[in-house]
Amino acid sequence: MKRLLAFALLTLVVLGGLAYAGYAYTHYYPPGRIWYKRMKADNKYVFDEIPPAIAKVDASKLISLTSQQAVAERRARLAALYFRDARTLMTSLPVVKQVETDPYGIATGQDLALVERLETEIELPGTPNYRAVYFHFRPKNWNGRAVQYNNGYASNIGAQTKLIRQLLKQGYGVVAHNFPGYGEQFPSQFTHDRFGPISLGFDAQMDFIDHALRIYLQPVFAANNYLLKQGDVKEVDLIGFSAGGWVATLTAAADTRLTKTISIAGVYPMYVRPHAFGNERPRVHYYPPLLQTTNYLDAFVAAASGAERSYTQIFNRYDRCCYRNRYGKLYEKDVADAVTKVNAGGHFQVLLDETHAEHKISDWSIEQILKILKD
Repeated sequence: MKRLLAFALLTLVVLGGLAYAGYAYTHYYPPGRIWYKRMKADNKYVFDEIPPAIAKVDASKLISLTSQQAVAERRARLAALYFRDARTLMTSLPVVKQVETDPYGIATGQDLALVERLETEIELPGTPNYRAVYFHFRPKNWNGRAVQYNNGYASNIGAQTKLIRQLLKQGYGVVAHNFPGYGEQFPSQFTHDRFGPISLGFDAQMDFIDHALRIYLQPVFAANNYLLKQGDVKEVDLIGFSAGGWVATLTAAADTRLTKTISIAGVYPMYVRPHAFGNERPRVHYYPPLLQTTNYLDAFVAAASGAERSYTQIFNRYDRCCYRNRYGKLYEKDVADAVTKVNAGGHFQVLLDETHAEHKISDWSIEQILKILKD
């Protein structure tokens, strides 16, 4: 009897160990996680193949920007879309206060020369106004260059401490932004002059505010103006992750003072997501005044065009969230060719991260980012 109980117990231990090992393999070991996600996919088009209806679309016919004049005109229209007064793009400045550290712990233990708290107030049609709070870190080994980082939904800049500290270690100054509704961004509700209390959560402000994109974009332009006003900043680059990649794309499309722009899991053109829903169809991407002003392929061309400029898209091929598969490769050549036709300089490329099955900035992506910034 004792032997039987011991055998049963050993069997349970072995089976439990195998079950745990299997779970760990499919959830924590990147190659196993990729296999698991592909195996569970609803169909072959989730990660691996391109639907024929999408594959046959000629993206070049959707691109209208093929000259410097056309790009300049589109940038002017974007500035007018973003702000009541288009000059705000170049004139907005943040309120700056030097502080000892940040609430996310990014500066903790780092060899920094400067930590600043920046604040941009954006007027709403009621009270109180919207205030975006963001942080500027400058290392003691500063190389004279600054990188703006824009985070996306569902987390704050503290989730990207590894990337930000890697940039600081390499000598870059970093301005780090949360997406509206996260971190210190507030209020979650304001009193509209016509409609009463309105929630700012989940991008609802787009239905009630004129030039609604200013809430997302003005802090980035204001930080850009502040950095370049210092006189000792040699270059400003821009990185965005997830919804922050969408912010980076629209910012770079309108502001030629940005040199290198990198979007990670940020935005696909609409033709490759005709049946998008949920995470694949964020409300801000479909803001009607934006789509009436430009399509995303043209925005990519504008973001890449200009002397010594570049715009890179990195997509996680097996992303559990959004912007997965290899769609970026469908339009890469067409956008790059359009940038060449504009004849103002610039470079466009799409990179695929196949090292994991998560919605994140991986170690591989960080390596690519540092390489792009260095080149």
